[in-house]
Amino acid sequence: MGRGRTGRAKYVSEKMARYVDDLDELRGIISLLQSQGKLVVFTNGSFDLLHVGHARCLKDAKSRGNFLVIGVNTDESIKEYKDPALPVMPFEERVEMLGAFSFVDYITPIADPTADRVLEILKPDVYAKGTDYTPDNVPERDTARKVGAEIMIVGDPKDHSSRDVISRILAMKDKPGATKGRKTASKKAKVAKKKPAAAAKKKKPATKAKTAVKKKASTTSESSGSNVKKKTTTTKSKAAPKGKPKPARKSTVSSAK
Repeated sequence: MGRGRTGRAKYVSEKMARYVDDLDELRGIISLLQSQGKLVVFTNGSFDLLHVGHARCLKDAKSRGNFLVIGVNTDESIKEYKDPALPVMPFEERVEMLGAFSFVDYITPIADPTADRVLEILKPDVYAKGTDYTPDNVPERDTARKVGAEIMIVGDPKDHSSRDVISRILAMKDKPGATKGRKTASKKAKVAKKKPAAAAKKKKPATKAKTAVKKKASTTSESSGSNVKKKTTTTKSKAAPKGKPKPARKSTVSSAK
């Protein structure tokens, strides 16, 4: 149960549903609530890869009383009673996900393969289990009856499971077109990254052409200015002199009489 004191689980206790890894402390809380006439519901499980079946089961469990307490199996206990390769999600993350549900009030770790010891200490009013069980085949049924907890089957039909989710993901991975789709998406992403660079390269010649046009316009302007000046000068030189023209002098020729 030492894992419950670390990182994420502590965060859940401060911000969401209260995480209590001390069973004696949690028993004190439950006793106080029961003394106030409140019904306390307890349920447990691994809750690995949360799915809609988990949500419906927990919501239904809460509707059977006033407070909902969840016992979450530690990573070590899951490896022991389910599969050495599990869980997929670590304990701290599973606890944080459950703590995000508004209808969950308390969360506590379960380090054993079954919830018998936790039930004996907490003594809830209701022990809720999913529809994959019946009141007669619940593993902790004898302990539940011993502490006076009523066994209730909650949630929708068992049509969902974490194993099914994992199987569907693996099936998608092995699907013939799955790899091709990933490659196409990757190729599109690479092309998208290259597009800005290609656009920038195309813009460069346009800039040079623009500069050339500017230079040409400037040269033309200067040339036009020069021609205007020349024209003006020529016009001035050809202009008629002001005033009346002086009459030409007649040459005097001496003639012998």
